[in-house]
Amino acid sequence: MADSSYMSTTRTTVSPAFMISTSSESSDGDAKSDKIVFGGKGTGIGKFKTNSGVVVSTNNEIFVTDMHNRRVQIFTIDGAFLGNFSTVVPGENDIAMLPYDIAIDGKANLWVVGKHIYVNEKPVRLAVYVVKYNRDGLPRTKFDIPYSTTYWLPTITVDTRRDKIIVVDKGKVFTYAPESYYQRSEFTTIPGYLVSYVTVDLTGNILLTYDYPRDYGSVHVYSRNGDGQLLFKFGTKGNGQLRNPKGICVDPTSGNILVANRNRERVDMFTSSGVYVRTVVEAPRPGGIALGPDGHLVVNTDGFTVTVFPQDMWFLGMNE
Repeated sequence: MADSSYMSTTRTTVSPAFMISTSSESSDGDAKSDKIVFGGKGTGIGKFKTNSGVVVSTNNEIFVTDMHNRRVQIFTIDGAFLGNFSTVVPGENDIAMLPYDIAIDGKANLWVVGKHIYVNEKPVRLAVYVVKYNRDGLPRTKFDIPYSTTYWLPTITVDTRRDKIIVVDKGKVFTYAPESYYQRSEFTTIPGYLVSYVTVDLTGNILLTYDYPRDYGSVHVYSRNGDGQLLFKFGTKGNGQLRNPKGICVDPTSGNILVANRNRERVDMFTSSGVYVRTVVEAPRPGGIALGPDGHLVVNTDGFTVTVFPQDMWFLGMNE
């Protein structure tokens, strides 16, 4: 049972204050699901003040980082509120960090990366923490990310096949083993380019979305060995050109890569080798994205909202 100081609500299904759920009919007469939108700006239940990271559990629970409310909120795949917990950092006098991104490991533990600004220290100190929480929101342990001197936001992913935690803080990529937190490798990405989000492909290669100056961007793919070897990049030309790319995830069945093309207001699909396939959904300025076990595409969208696209909205229409 979760300590009430961490878990601010029980896991009781409550309809959020703002939710749209409709359905339409496909050309063959079958009912076709439509998107579900929930959230809105605020501090109350189901509201957000900067929803950036998102992950979906094997039980179809959606976990969303609510950065400036210093919490993680939990919803069903249909957008009903289940609960939330404060992003407390253990061993640091129970401070609550600003959570930016979230991942889940093979044991259903949540890994949250965020920052805390120690404004009362002189000079002001900025710390980046990775905290492991159980599924009830209890903090189990934490480790620090070294060298952080920037206000750029960190991102995280878990490679469950190879038991690795990968954290990126601005231009440095760190790989850890989840039990020992031993820093297995570290490399620096392209100087001057800012990393937005990270994921891994089916072979374990590291994929980073880059937000370039002047509204451009791309995805860079690095070797799974963690040695900083750049294998290839994509998203710089043609119909699949990326403008301020954000969230990224990989379809575990096909290996296709989904990228939030933020300033083009859509999510695009690429093959595992970076070849543009098509736009799968349109969404207002998408941020973090995630795929659920039943194929739901979950997108953090503009207006402090989360949009859920059922599989038949984006996957089955892939070749239309």
